[in-house]
Amino acid sequence: MVGKDVREVESEIDRFIQAMPVWSVSRDVLLRRLMTIWRDGLELMHLMAAHAAMFQVEEGLKTSLANEHLMATGAYQALKWAMEFAGDEGLEEVSDEVLVDLVMKTAGFYQVFVDALKLGAHGRTEFSVDRDRNTLTIYEGGNASGHDAAIVQRDHVTVPFHHQSPLVDDADQLTARWTAGEHRQYWKWLETLAQEAGTAPP
Repeated sequence: MVGKDVREVESEIDRFIQAMPVWSVSRDVLLRRLMTIWRDGLELMHLMAAHAAMFQVEEGLKTSLANEHLMATGAYQALKWAMEFAGDEGLEEVSDEVLVDLVMKTAGFYQVFVDALKLGAHGRTEFSVDRDRNTLTIYEGGNASGHDAAIVQRDHVTVPFHHQSPLVDDADQLTARWTAGEHRQYWKWLETLAQEAGTAPP
């Protein structure tokens, strides 16, 4: 279960994120730039995957898949924050470096933390808070042995293909405005729209 000390750490992290200076940029600017970074980032990851597949570099393929997962989840989380924390009025400029760091170094890893909290609520993870070292450690499962290597290797390959944890129910509130079910319905609608646009005659 998730204890009070872990919830305090979660609140500290959330307060730090809410106070980040990037939210002084106009919401419209942030949304447009984040979507561009998401698109360009995924294109880069796909080129990396194609290169690794062409030259049969297994480790390169795994790395590109993991980075694709980090980019997609990080961009989505950053978009949610932008909707919540940025205002209609604000700065009109922000560097690519700031936004890439937001997506890949903050939002992507925050999503891992959120998933761990969700699993912890179901008794699937354990947490250890060390205030002296300013460290939160998350334990998943028992000790791994050589017999677990095949399972771990399979997870490394297949996990990037899972869009959401099966513990996320349609009624779960992803943001103040969206439930998981509404989010899934939106992406199904967007997929249909994109397919129709892609097959329409010029």
